[in-house]
Amino acid sequence: MLPRDRVVTFERAAFSAHLRPLGYVSGIARRKRSPWNAAMRSLGMLVGLLPEDLVEDHEALRNQALDAILRRAERLGADAVVGLRFHASESADGASVLVAFGEAVRLAAGLPEIGSGDRA
Repeated sequence: MLPRDRVVTFERAAFSAHLRPLGYVSGIARRKRSPWNAAMRSLGMLVGLLPEDLVEDHEALRNQALDAILRRAERLGADAVVGLRFHASESADGASVLVAFGEAVRLAAGLPEIGSGDRA
């Protein structure tokens, strides 16, 4: 799987001369709604507590979606994914759904590796 430091949010247009597009990749993560967790979060919000389990749930969803993107990009032979975006929603049954998407690219020869520490 590609390392996570090879996924960036910048658009390909800014670096198009140095990148060869391979196609768009996406990853979807879904977590069922738990009535018990929803009730506990609501109570916690009433008294001003940070719903840490909510943050942890969303972080887990983010990681699952990102891992899916990295696997798909690697199958295409990509060196990196650019233009990373996330879209979060709730399905009709109350489940949390997170979609991550971006463009898989190959780096042009002679460029430093993304994530190698060579930054301007």
